[in-house]
Amino acid sequence: MYLTLFSFADCIFPRYSRSYDALSARVDAKKEEFTQFEQEDVRIREELKHAKAKAKKLEKSIEAEKKKVNVSTFFFQTKLFS
Repeated sequence: MYLTLFSFADCIFPRYSRSYDALSARVDAKKEEFTQFEQEDVRIREELKHAKAKAKKLEKSIEAEKKKVNVSTFFFQTKLFS
């Protein structure tokens, strides 16, 4: 009986072992791929955050320039008509 079970395990184990090894390799590859996607996601989010901050800063500078133009235009008009 012992020999029969032992030989049965020798026949079955390599097949399952190969399947397990193949699945394990696929899992490791997918983990690495997921890690790369996460890193890319972080990089893109940082770029987006930077772009939004830059756009906000530019909008503020445009508003400041508009105010300067309005003030100088008003000043010029009042001097012209005085």
